[in-house]
Amino acid sequence: MLNPYYEYSPIIRRRPLKWPNNAKVAVIVTVNLETWNLQPRSNGGPPIIGSEMLPPQAADVPNFSWREYGHRVGIFRIASMLDKLGIKASVTLNALAGERFPIIIEELKKRGWEFIAHCYKQDDVIPKLSEEEEKQYLQKVTDTFKKAVGSAPQGWLATGERSTLNTPKILADLGYKHFSDYQNDDQPYFLNLGDNKRLLSIPYSSELNDYRCIRSGLPHTALTDIIKDEFDVLYEEGAENGRLMNIGLHPHVGGRAHRTKALKAALEYIKEHKGVWFALRKEIYDWCIINLKT
Repeated sequence: MLNPYYEYSPIIRRRPLKWPNNAKVAVIVTVNLETWNLQPRSNGGPPIIGSEMLPPQAADVPNFSWREYGHRVGIFRIASMLDKLGIKASVTLNALAGERFPIIIEELKKRGWEFIAHCYKQDDVIPKLSEEEEKQYLQKVTDTFKKAVGSAPQGWLATGERSTLNTPKILADLGYKHFSDYQNDDQPYFLNLGDNKRLLSIPYSSELNDYRCIRSGLPHTALTDIIKDEFDVLYEEGAENGRLMNIGLHPHVGGRAHRTKALKAALEYIKEHKGVWFALRKEIYDWCIINLKT
């Protein structure tokens, strides 16, 4: 079966999308702020060598401390780098990370960054839940997020983009406005959920992502090349029909000094071009709700 929430829409048959100020590309920098438990062992990232020898209930100290680097150092290095470039980021937030690290929330709110719901903790797997369990789970995520951030979440990204066909409707009922689990486009589009409900799909990308370098065994400098090459093509295409580009980061990956340097080089390259809109997801939504035809 195909996804019931949208129809096949080849980009060559669409009305050209024209971003504000005739921007060719809207660029979203997404920082995934995630958290896990030390014990038992968790999913969520490539294993550190030797971790596979641990018994299932053992504390996976190497993996856990590797990820902790992002909370203690990496997130602040990324924030400082983006400050210097004048770029705000969208933070996809594990609700439990908001509870555990209020100083991070405080620092990022000072910068005017936005926060988007990103499950409760990173190793949660929504497809394991029944529909009723999922409703209860998403309510828990929403309530915890609101308490930690001070406002209700407007957008959603699931762990590993693994949601269910129930997720969009439940989110709409909870008041969410946009959704990033589908990676199938270079433009935003509305999901039609029936009963006059809809969500704006703002595609995420696991391709344009610091984790891609780790998973593929690429050198850290490949991050610069991947981002620049993707941008060049989208920028050329965007002259006729606007494009959306999402750069996904993780504080314990992209927040390492060598990768932050590679990321900075790519973002400086993008900023050299006219007709680029560095946008938050809420800004994309606000523009699309008025200008995007369904």
